Amino acid sequence: MSMRGILRGFGLKVGPTTRRTYVARIRELIEGHPTLEAIAASLLKVRDALADEFAGLDRTLRAMARQDDNARRLMTTPGVGVWWR
Repeated sequence: MSMRGILRGFGLKVGPTTRRTYVARIRELIEGHPTLEAIAASLLKVRDALADEFAGLDRTLRAMARQDDNARRLMTTPGVGVWWR
């Protein structure tokens, strides 16, 4: 279940956010709710760890692609990159 889904179950709506404003919005909504604060703290830690792993994978794939002639040639095609996001 997503953080948005959990909060919705408590009648709280996250609404539109960006990568930069998401955590602040979550903290704003859960303030004063000890149970939600505990749940959110754990899920936000996992989110940070996943983002770190994703960034590491991205760096690894880019390094591999830079050293592969075929990959470099393919990446000159519009719309083709190391991988998609």
